[in-house]
Amino acid sequence: IKKDLQITYPALSDIEIQVGCPASIAISLVERYPVLAWNWDGHVRWVDKNGVAFEPLDEGLDVVQVKSAMLPPTIDDRFVDPRLVDSVAALAAYIPENVDLIYDMTHGLGWEDSRGWIVYFGFNDDSAEQKMNVYQSLVEYLEGKRITPRMINVEYIDSPYFRMEQ
Repeated sequence: IKKDLQITYPALSDIEIQVGCPASIAISLVERYPVLAWNWDGHVRWVDKNGVAFEPLDEGLDVVQVKSAMLPPTIDDRFVDPRLVDSVAALAAYIPENVDLIYDMTHGLGWEDSRGWIVYFGFNDDSAEQKMNVYQSLVEYLEGKRITPRMINVEYIDSPYFRMEQ
């Protein structure tokens, strides 16, 4: 029964089955809570804090959206590496409202800024606040010089860079 429930309903976790006499069965379970929605090529999967994916159950639920042209990096039997889930949670506090995160295999997580460029923060959640400060300082500098980049990368705080149109 436990295996059937796990296979049929991936949105369930911590499934416990107790069989007692005479003829009693007790089932306890926990419904997974999504912390992000991974959208690749029109396919969407909700992902919990442990990186386990499951079908979206409530379209009205507000979760961080990650758009990507590819499947996420996996680890063991998880759909998303939990370290990447932690990074999404850390960046979610800094992204502008109504903006989806994007994932790029080369540059990591970022978003498309409303001013016309893409900003990347890398793959891990360390120093998210410092990265945001570096990003804002770099934007102020570029705007002061009337430079509109195509991409800004602050993955490494010590060596942020920007690129112009190619």
